[in-house]
Amino acid sequence: MTPTVPETTHPGATTARTQASATAPAVGLAVIITCKLLIILTLWALFFNPSKRTDVTPESITDGLLRRHHTSKPTVSPPAAAAQPALTHPTSQAPTSTPKSEP
Repeated sequence: MTPTVPETTHPGATTARTQASATAPAVGLAVIITCKLLIILTLWALFFNPSKRTDVTPESITDGLLRRHHTSKPTVSPPAAAAQPALTHPTSQAPTSTPKSEP
């Protein structure tokens, strides 16, 4: 009986199978990173680009903290209640008909 000798390969040599298995995770990782970068850039373009930012001035900070708005209209008090006609529903008033006399 002759002992079998395992086949040896050169240490630097790689087979097609090991090359394919080594590049598959690298390609998948590259695709995932590219997709995440595209999502981040899209969110930045939609919500955080320079045109969406407000001017930071002492006045704008004060207005934001104190909840004041320069564009608000001055408040006008409503007219007196006596000047407005009373709005009532017809059924809420007392009946105005005269009672019928019995024969």
